[in-house]
Amino acid sequence: MIGVHRDGGFSEYLCVPVNNLLVVDDVDPEAVALIEPFAISAHAVRRAAIQPGDQVLVVGAGPIGLGAAAIAKADGAQVVVADTSPARRDHVAQHLGLTTLDPSDPLFTEQLSATFDGSLAQKVIDATGNQQAMNNTVNLIRHGGSIIFVGLFKGELQFSDPEFHKKETTMMGSRNATEEDFAKVGRLMTEGKVTARMMLTHRYDFNRWRKFTKAT
Repeated sequence: MIGVHRDGGFSEYLCVPVNNLLVVDDVDPEAVALIEPFAISAHAVRRAAIQPGDQVLVVGAGPIGLGAAAIAKADGAQVVVADTSPARRDHVAQHLGLTTLDPSDPLFTEQLSATFDGSLAQKVIDATGNQQAMNNTVNLIRHGGSIIFVGLFKGELQFSDPEFHKKETTMMGSRNATEEDFAKVGRLMTEGKVTARMMLTHRYDFNRWRKFTKAT
């Protein structure tokens, strides 16, 4: 995989097998440039096996969390996004039209339950890579719920084993994306269900590349 097993993702030219190419018609070039991060999100959503009507919590409104929320919504789920940043919550509300919550609020769990008609989430997709947030996911799902970690924390996690067992929790990781995920994102972009504005917050030209990399 270029950028993972092989360097060169920022090269001016790349040589790839023709069957690696995805043809996407009538899609804005800015959106096409974002297919890869959206595909990471799509893979997490597929791992979660989301069905129409599922009540899904996405924790973390960075690029991958935004993509997961948008794709879960496109799949027919009721989606709530949690992030500690007011600016990120505003972005979600404005560009994705989804309910947002502040996970640092002492009443966060009660607010989540009220949003989901008195229950906790069926599926939690954590895109934070934050140890505290990931540890807390077990407390945010209902019985039989699933947790998908797409954000990576380079360390050890710790959570309540009795809570994990009592809820018969399913927990899994999500990494990278497959051809199927890329194709799904291309289709959703063609249908207008996934757009560049859902993820873009700033624009830089190549002459400002150094400033851009420092900003991110």
